Amino acid sequence: MTKKAMVLAFALAAPAAFGQTSMPAPVNTLRQEIKRDKDGLSAKVKAERAERRQMLAQEKAELAKVAKSEGTRAEKKAARQAVRAKYAQLFKDAHAKGAYEKKNLREDISSKQGQIKKLRQS
Repeated sequence: MTKKAMVLAFALAAPAAFGQTSMPAPVNTLRQEIKRDKDGLSAKVKAERAERRQMLAQEKAELAKVAKSEGTRAEKKAARQAVRAKYAQLFKDAHAKGAYEKKNLREDISSKQGQIKKLRQS
């Protein structure tokens, strides 16, 4: 073996001998992106819960205002139904928006995992 070939062999074998395996740079960046996306997914879920709690508190406050207001039973009933319908639509829209964003993040994660598998096979 020439000196150049020995140096090259040692450079390739040294990290493995010390228990260090180096993955290609794209794999590491993809793994970091997956981790970031998973953290972002859990953060979105927590944010949605907080938003829902806040909207529930607002709905409860509006219903309390309706209960204290003056008017006939029928008027109060109609006002309660209107408040509930308004917040039901808000909850539905917030859920749809969050579900769409979470679906996209999950698709990104799975596609990046597929890219890692392809890179490892090559």
